[in-house]
Amino acid sequence: MICLFFDPIANQWSYKYGSDNIDAISTTSASGFNPGIRTYCSSTVLKNDSILIFGGYGYTLDNSTQHGDLDELIRYEPNEDKFYFISGNDTFFAPGIYDSPNPYPGAREDAAFATIENGSVLLFGGYSYYDQDIGGYFWDLWRYEPSTNMWYVAFGDGDFDIKGYNRTDGTGWPSSRATTNFAVLSNGLVFLYGGVGIGGDSYRGNLNDLWTYDPLNNAWYFLLGNDTIDAPEYIGFDGVGIPYSRYGFSIVVSNDSVILFGGQLSVGYTLLMNDLYHLKICTCFGFCPIYDNFLNSMEPCYDCFGSYFGKNCESCYCDIFNGFCDDGINGTGLCFECVSDRFGPNCTEPCTCVNGPCFYGINGTGTCKYCNANAFGPNCSQICTCVNGVCNNGTSGNGTCKSCSPNYMGTNCNVLIPATSSLSIVSTTDPSTQSQTNSSSTNASSQPITTGITTTRTSSNTGSGVSTQTENNQNQKLSIPVLSLLLLFLYFLI
Repeated sequence: MICLFFDPIANQWSYKYGSDNIDAISTTSASGFNPGIRTYCSSTVLKNDSILIFGGYGYTLDNSTQHGDLDELIRYEPNEDKFYFISGNDTFFAPGIYDSPNPYPGAREDAAFATIENGSVLLFGGYSYYDQDIGGYFWDLWRYEPSTNMWYVAFGDGDFDIKGYNRTDGTGWPSSRATTNFAVLSNGLVFLYGGVGIGGDSYRGNLNDLWTYDPLNNAWYFLLGNDTIDAPEYIGFDGVGIPYSRYGFSIVVSNDSVILFGGQLSVGYTLLMNDLYHLKICTCFGFCPIYDNFLNSMEPCYDCFGSYFGKNCESCYCDIFNGFCDDGINGTGLCFECVSDRFGPNCTEPCTCVNGPCFYGINGTGTCKYCNANAFGPNCSQICTCVNGVCNNGTSGNGTCKSCSPNYMGTNCNVLIPATSSLSIVSTTDPSTQSQTNSSSTNASSQPITTGITTTRTSSNTGSGVSTQTENNQNQKLSIPVLSLLLLFLYFLI
């Protein structure tokens, strides 16, 4: 790969790096990384003037036996005159990784690649021979963050040859395509025009539709053009219209206007163009008459994209990730409701409630309505100390127990009440000794009952004598319930 730099002041080219060897491969050495030959790669300039290069068609690292689509991400530092290998695979046609904590775009060529105003980098579409025999067009949109070296899937998936979709409100997504690029305005608007890809009839061909992407809301909006392939140009009486469907063109931004030059189109045969178009666009985030009737004037927007408001379609004051904005031409830009964990006029303040529902909303306080069963304190952030009972919870509670569960006591109901003690009644009379007193009258004493306790029975007779009998069994422990039943039995026996 050869790198040449052009100096507009000196009006001359200078050689910086590379080899005219047609089989040069990517190599690493003590001096750094040297990218191999490639074509159809995508590049963009970062906010710090570093240059990013992604993908293309060529040789991988240390492989000159075959070539194919690449997924290498390379950074060039002009001040150091040095390349750095950032990420990628040593294999060709590497598939994208979508459902992962660390996603990564698949190998491709001719993808749209641009740095947007917030410093992020967008990658859209491209072409790849995904099974090395059958090629297809991507429709996925990726966001790369240079500060963290992380990729994120912004829109779409790894499917190929997807038709575009335009909803009645202008939202949707552009079809799979390649050989196009972004035009980025200083106010954050991102435009995508034409290319070669999939038309509304699912056939492949050249396109002339114009889309804008809103990074803030991660939303696509269709502006003008056709969903059919190889559409002819439309030129009005005042010279204003829509260009031919085309690919391989140059598109740049100058003074917040988009300039389109050249390209290739098909009108039954291949035709190379040298026409120049100046795209008149709405400078606001919305729809204006220029997209409807191609008026050669900059009229104000008649409707805004989602999350924009006012006649100039300004960004909502409302934090759109945590609230719902009163948007549109006649909107106020303020929130009319917040999500369940935010409060304040713009839904920017996080609720302070930890373990309970929050007083959220534009008129909310962010404090707790009440606490969950095991939490207490002004923010329900403290956990009750009650172990076996009902907690004194809530925003005014102290976390101790209101009442204890059965068999527990103490401030925190963590002390087990001892089980009821067994009743032990021990015989005090020697079993070998019995005494009996007889009166002169007939003794009507009954047979003693074996109970395991010491029992005393006194009976009245017709005579004057009293008979007392004591019987002892072996020592035995009785529980209170058993003793109660036994006493009841003796009561009825007597």
